[in-house]
Amino acid sequence: MRPSVLVPGLAAAAAGTAFLGVRIGNPWLLPVLNAAPACAVMLRLLVSGRRAAAFLSMLWWAACLGGSMTVICAVDPWGTATAAVHNGSPYFQEMRAWVETGAGCESSPACFVPAHLRHAALFAALALATAGLAALVMGAALLNYMAYFVGSLTAAAVAPVAVVAAAWFPWSLVRIVSFIALGTVLAEPLVFRLAGREAPPGRSRWIAAALAGLVLDVALKTWLAPGWPLLLRPLLHG
Repeated sequence: MRPSVLVPGLAAAAAGTAFLGVRIGNPWLLPVLNAAPACAVMLRLLVSGRRAAAFLSMLWWAACLGGSMTVICAVDPWGTATAAVHNGSPYFQEMRAWVETGAGCESSPACFVPAHLRHAALFAALALATAGLAALVMGAALLNYMAYFVGSLTAAAVAPVAVVAAAWFPWSLVRIVSFIALGTVLAEPLVFRLAGREAPPGRSRWIAAALAGLVLDVALKTWLAPGWPLLLRPLLHG
């Protein structure tokens, strides 16, 4: 699978499934549509022993999906984004209140750390049990409601480009990269068991790096989140 085909192909697939899924407006179908082309690419690369290529491809897919969904949710051409994105509206309302007041779960480690741990544990279990397939669907769902928040925040902002850059929080980006690394390597045991082959060595180093990324996510969020609304508010209201 050549990069000259893979890179634009994944970008087109991410944007196309985002448009189609939001247009249909079914919150259960959208992440499945989003994940389908990524699943096919990841499995093919893993079976061929190209772990790093699988990781980078999933990183590119996530970037394209997040960007596409942000634009679609900001514009919402069919008025179906709220119906299509599972947890989109509740998450937006919660996060908008945090931006306006500085108070909320986002600034409280006692609140957000247990949620992060639940998400990470479920994601890892799904990756192991389904060769990464269900984990990619979960990842798409998480990306989609984050993109809904960013897109909806951008729609009414006085500085929309700056809001996009600021609202995709640095700690969230670290978490996305960590989840992708974790999902890629935890998909391997079942993939190679079904293929009747042994997985390439070095998986423990990837897992350690992914877990370190999740710790960094919590540290950055604990440090930066309390002051982040002060950065965002002027971009919304001028």
